[in-house]
Amino acid sequence: MGNDFTINGDYTGMSGSLIAMNSVLGDDNALTDHLTITGNSAGVSDIRISNIGGAGAKTVNGMQIVSVGGDSRAAFSLSRPVVVGAWEYSLNQHSDGNWYLESADTTPVPDKDDNTDGNTDDGNGGNTDGGNGGNTDGGNGGNTDGGNGGNTDGR
Repeated sequence: MGNDFTINGDYTGMSGSLIAMNSVLGDDNALTDHLTITGNSAGVSDIRISNIGGAGAKTVNGMQIVSVGGDSRAAFSLSRPVVVGAWEYSLNQHSDGNWYLESADTTPVPDKDDNTDGNTDDGNGGNTDGGNGGNTDGGNGGNTDGGNGGNTDGR
């Protein structure tokens, strides 16, 4: 582990080609095997990463596992998911043409839904009138006759 395999010249990967590497999966500075291509790269190749005791960690720039001295046109991909604890690693080409393992935290985020659907009132639809529909007459519908409907005969 921590081995550097150098190809002096160009590299052309073919469908089905596999490069096996060992890594102590962790942050940017974690120990890992490395492939150096001094010339150009082309074609496609899978890379199989075997974790050797790493606990996983956040990467900022990533762990460089392939460097290319010339034109970097190869398409490298991971042959299988690389997951350690809460960290999942992906293989990405940076603008420098080199390839890096980068981690992402896959810890599930707790559901912050308090089941109110955004409603922050006391359940009365936002009314501030004490639930009487805006009436200010004590709930008698505007009657001023004491609630007898206008009857004057006491019924």
